[in-house]
Amino acid sequence: MTEIGLAAILERLDDLPSISPSVSRIMSILDSPDSSTSDLTEAIRLDQSLTAKVLRMVNSVFFGFPRRIDTLDQAVTILGFRQIQEIVLVTTLFEKLEHRFGKQLLDTRKWWRHAIGCGLAAALVAKSLRLPDERGVFLAGLLHDVGKVILCAGFYEEYGQVLEISRQENLTASQAEDRVFGVNHTCFGRWLEEQWNLPPNLTAAVTHHHHPTDCRDHYLLVCLVHLGDIIAHSMELESPDETVMPAVDPQAWVALNMSKELLAVVVAEYARQMEQTTFSFF
Repeated sequence: MTEIGLAAILERLDDLPSISPSVSRIMSILDSPDSSTSDLTEAIRLDQSLTAKVLRMVNSVFFGFPRRIDTLDQAVTILGFRQIQEIVLVTTLFEKLEHRFGKQLLDTRKWWRHAIGCGLAAALVAKSLRLPDERGVFLAGLLHDVGKVILCAGFYEEYGQVLEISRQENLTASQAEDRVFGVNHTCFGRWLEEQWNLPPNLTAAVTHHHHPTDCRDHYLLVCLVHLGDIIAHSMELESPDETVMPAVDPQAWVALNMSKELLAVVVAEYARQMEQTTFSFF
C-alpha cells in the first residue's frame, strides 16, 4: 500500500468547497463583540436554505424544546450566539462535503445514522450525569467522523481500499486508514479549525474521540463523544464502515464517573429516541 502522507492529502483537498460568502458574513457577526441578535438573525435570514436548516435542527428531538420553534428570531434568542455558530458551521460543512460523496462509496444513510446516534448518545450521557451544555455535546458527536467524509470525498479509490482492508483483516476504520494513508480521519480537526473557523470544542471532538486522554482542552466533552461513539456502534445492527468495535478508554469511563446501571438507562433511552428519529437534517 502507498502511504500518501498528510501533506499530500491536504494538497489534494485544496479543491474542496470553501465557506460561502453568506456564512463568512455570519461568522464575522458572531465573532464581533458589537454584534446584536438582530444582526445575526438578519444575516442568516438572507440565506433561505440555511434558515431552513437551522430551524429543522432546532426542532429536532435532540434539542427537546417543549414547544415548536417557528421563527429564526426565537431560535437565535433561545440558543445564543455560540450554539448558532456551531449549527451554522456543522450544517454548512456537511452540505458542502455531501456534494463530494461522488459515487456514494460510504452509505450515507448508515453514516448519518451513526453520526446522529453518536450525538444523541453523548448528549444522553451528559444529561444523565447532569453535565452542562448538552446541546453542544450533540453537535460535537454529530461532527466527530467528518474526517471520513473528507477522505472519501478526496480519495475515492484509496478509501475503497480502506473499507476492504477493514473487512478482510478485522481492523477498525482508523487502523485501515493508517495503513493506506499513513494518517486517519481524526487528523483533520486542526485543518478544519483553520479552514472553516471550526470552534475548538468541535475540533477537539474530531481530533480526539478515539483517544480522549490525548486531549488537553474540552476533555469531558471528548470523553462524552468517545462514549457516545461506542454506544452508537454497539446499538447498530450494521455499522457504516466498521467491523471492529472501538475499545472504551478506561480513563474516560472513570472521568465521567459512569456506572453500568446508568449506562443501561442511557442505552434504553437511546433506543427509544432513535426509533422516533429521521436521519436527514440537511
